[in-house]
Amino acid sequence: MTVRQPHWFRQLYVRPEQTIRDGLKVLNEKGHQFLFVVDDHERLTGVVSDGDFRRAIFNGESFDAPLGKIMTRSPMQVAPPVDNARVLALMKTKNIRYLPVVDAGGHIVDVRTWQDFLVTEAPKRPLRTEPVVIMAGGKGTRLDPFTRILPKPLIPFGDRPMIEWIMDNFAGFGFRNFWVTLNYKRQTIRNYFAGLTKPYAVGFVEEDSFLGTAGALTLMKDELTETFLVSNCDVVLEDNFAEIVDFHRANKNLLTVVAVPRHVRIPYGVLDIHQEALVGIREKPEFTYLVAGGVYVVEPEAIRDLPRGEHIEMPGLMERLLAVSPGRVGVYPTSGKWFDIGQWEEYQQALLKLSMGGLGVFAEDEEEGAA
Repeated sequence: MTVRQPHWFRQLYVRPEQTIRDGLKVLNEKGHQFLFVVDDHERLTGVVSDGDFRRAIFNGESFDAPLGKIMTRSPMQVAPPVDNARVLALMKTKNIRYLPVVDAGGHIVDVRTWQDFLVTEAPKRPLRTEPVVIMAGGKGTRLDPFTRILPKPLIPFGDRPMIEWIMDNFAGFGFRNFWVTLNYKRQTIRNYFAGLTKPYAVGFVEEDSFLGTAGALTLMKDELTETFLVSNCDVVLEDNFAEIVDFHRANKNLLTVVAVPRHVRIPYGVLDIHQEALVGIREKPEFTYLVAGGVYVVEPEAIRDLPRGEHIEMPGLMERLLAVSPGRVGVYPTSGKWFDIGQWEEYQQALLKLSMGGLGVFAEDEEEGAA
């Protein structure tokens, strides 16, 4: 049985008047895929899952909209005393991962998750045939001076180099075929993998010059003959990669970019003016944007017409595709943990999360709208 602190679920409480932006922050900080919406007396009124957030973004909902607008009302729940066999049966038949235990007054007294019914064995995932390309050819100047000694992909992240951690994370979802693009300190990276034993295959492609995140793919047209994934070697993302691929295929996209919500606070009072007159002041306003998370799902057709060896970054490739195939570049908003560990401050934050057990191979896949 999973051991948790009593009332651990209270950290997931939000109010219906809080904004989508507030909810995304809690979701990212706490590392779960759901939040409980409670009233002033902490009675359960709804649940907001990562799927609810994703649908809200797809529908163009403002990040300032209240959570009460997007929550799932009357979520599935059970009353105490808990019959574990019934809970497990509900989880299986309804395909849900979390089930709140709610008393007669509407208060949550416990939360059962699928982990409570696992002893030592993680859920088995089917093997995936899609190759994963890890972009590891850059100089890593943002982590200078460390990258003068070690190439960025081999910078330690916990007990493994960051590139190995990223590959292990993909492998946790059944991906077994990896390609690594090399340039800067290429032989050092090759030597590391030569002494590594893993349950997945790793191939290498070497650049003669720096080709960019999309240009390097032109060297692999013969190998990339089916849907494939691309990941920078300095991003840590915890999300269900298999579901991202399924989303990409269901929408018949040529390219899908994983988007991450980022919150930016202006540390000043922002002045609103009209015809030289002050009409309002917004004190330290906060804005939320979706940014490219450094992970993509791509069809071979998307790189077919790129000249071999041409320097092009992913934004340039997306702009080309938008020009010739409008509507076929998709966006998959994620609410999972994401760190750009190519930046020193975020690298330290990610290490702290890792040391506290807040990061690991993604193991929870909350269903949309489920409790």
